[in-house]
Amino acid sequence: MGCDIHAHLEIKIVPKDFREQVKGALSQSTGWYYYSPVKIHRNYHLFSFMANVRNYDKQIRPLDDPRGIPEDASLITRMERDAWGMDGHSHSWLGLDELVLLKNYCIKNKMISWGSYKDEDFEPFLNVYLFGNYITSLKEHPEEYPSELDDVRLVFWFDN
Repeated sequence: MGCDIHAHLEIKIVPKDFREQVKGALSQSTGWYYYSPVKIHRNYHLFSFMANVRNYDKQIRPLDDPRGIPEDASLITRMERDAWGMDGHSHSWLGLDELVLLKNYCIKNKMISWGSYKDEDFEPFLNVYLFGNYITSLKEHPEEYPSELDDVRLVFWFDN
């Protein structure tokens, strides 16, 4: 039986305007918002590195073991997770620093299932752009993103 990944990109917004901050506090908003689903093709080498899933021979040192869904996950991500019920497993997430490590690992290991890294101008990392830019460039070039954008993370789980 095969194992697939279900991934969702979330962003953390910090409002510039004080009134918006107060509204967020009153509504108990976590600041994390759903941005986009992310299509990642089945790749057990990748799953092993991301969350120690299908790491049969333990040859791959993972970024971390599954951490669970963040308590402050967006409503849409939680709804998607709940829809998978007992079929979903090994729930986890990666922050921006880990996404940079993941991208570098994929380039180093020539994982081209997300597109050719020979021409990154045409293939965004994880097949999704973040406000028209690469997700990982938020780390090096935050000025290219809206000033309210504070952070990004990839929340994911697997099914068999």
